[in-house]
Amino acid sequence: LGLRFYGGLIDSKKVDDKEVVNDFFDYHIGGLQYMKGYTFYSLEGRNAAMGQASLRFPLWADMRKRIAHLYFDKVYGAVYGDVGKAWDGKWDEKDPIYGRKGPLRDVGGQLRFDLISYYTMPTRVQLDLAYGIDEIGDKSPWKFYLTVLFGYL
Repeated sequence: LGLRFYGGLIDSKKVDDKEVVNDFFDYHIGGLQYMKGYTFYSLEGRNAAMGQASLRFPLWADMRKRIAHLYFDKVYGAVYGDVGKAWDGKWDEKDPIYGRKGPLRDVGGQLRFDLISYYTMPTRVQLDLAYGIDEIGDKSPWKFYLTVLFGYL
């Protein structure tokens, strides 16, 4: 079980001056690292707050299967949910672009494969499917992520 909290505050009106920085310093809490049910730039503001709960569990702890140059070792599953908001003015104001008012929610699941590729390279492949509960009508609430990581632990 993992709990994660994230927050940020920029307490200056100069940062929102379009002539000076043009939203460069805004917090973005959508996308793969934060709220997966929303795209990266769809949740932004000078203030941000987010909470996440995730449950990760082994599906197949000792797989020992080989396909071509890939040796599959372990398979994990995860389910998660997020609640958060990024805003500029007051907490209860509507988002000026999308018109969403309250904190946004999403839920999702993940399938992660730990494997070895080319006999020596530790590799991790993750598949995420997230659903943005409060996504606006003309945008799809479903987001899919494929992540491939290489590295020595």
